[in-house]
Amino acid sequence: PHGDTKVLFFGTYIPLQGIRYIIEAAKLLKDEPIDFLLVGDGQEKKKMEALVMDSKLSRVKMTGNISEELLRKEAERADICLGIFGDTEKTLRVIPNKIMVALSMRLPVITSDTVAIRELFSDDHLLLVSPHDAKQLASAILELSQDSSHRKRIAESGYKIFMECATPVVLGRMFRDLLCKVLEEYKRTS
Repeated sequence: PHGDTKVLFFGTYIPLQGIRYIIEAAKLLKDEPIDFLLVGDGQEKKKMEALVMDSKLSRVKMTGNISEELLRKEAERADICLGIFGDTEKTLRVIPNKIMVALSMRLPVITSDTVAIRELFSDDHLLLVSPHDAKQLASAILELSQDSSHRKRIAESGYKIFMECATPVVLGRMFRDLLCKVLEEYKRTS
């Protein structure tokens, strides 16, 4: 408990991320005690900075890229971490690394509900919203900002699935097993 809710986004300013929808959600929440930190750089950054300025969003802070150490410290201060919300085909096909990073730190994550996300996660692990829907995103942020027990449940559940399915050790074993299977099939058919 440290006062206002702190929402963290980190990544590149590209359409996949849907930063515009994060800023639109912040606009809908501008009278709430919620602070946004957007970390990163990229092709859409200047346009997003202008959107923040034009909307007079004093609770939205934007930084360029920062060191991993500083990013870790910002994540430790965050109450909520944001995934991706873009309106691109790629948004629907990927599970971004930032989700794994946030889950490994036991942070509750809000991201787009996509086929790719559903391959590994459910509503128990992440708070899922429709892609490119600022109103749903704002509602989800508000929900988690007002319910610390819900934040904790999602964070713990997300951490558990990360540890079971997505650590480097687990993924390495899966890759090794797959490689062994392919090699055995190759030997059998050669």
